Amino acid sequence: MTQAQSNLHDIQIDPRNLNILISVNGKLVPRAEAMALVKAAVAASLATGKHMFDILAAETKSPVDWNALRHPHAYLAPARTLIERTLAEASAFSGGVDIGPR
Repeated sequence: MTQAQSNLHDIQIDPRNLNILISVNGKLVPRAEAMALVKAAVAASLATGKHMFDILAAETKSPVDWNALRHPHAYLAPARTLIERTLAEASAFSGGVDIGPR
């Protein structure tokens, strides 16, 4: 299982306030905090010319294989799995109507 796939399991929804929590540095943080971290990394990347993943790796101690994420397959394969699972669940919910890609 790739790191990106295993990170999908780190996403949790807090039913008390419906905040999506994402694991950063081994602790769960609100989605807004994680987004702010990424936005800051993008700004630093544009300012310095460093790759955003290098900046995130330096700013966080998350056990992420940042080099693997540079390759599209690292995030496209898990995205496809998530889409297929969602379509299967939607089809089951709709009484078996095929709503998948043609």
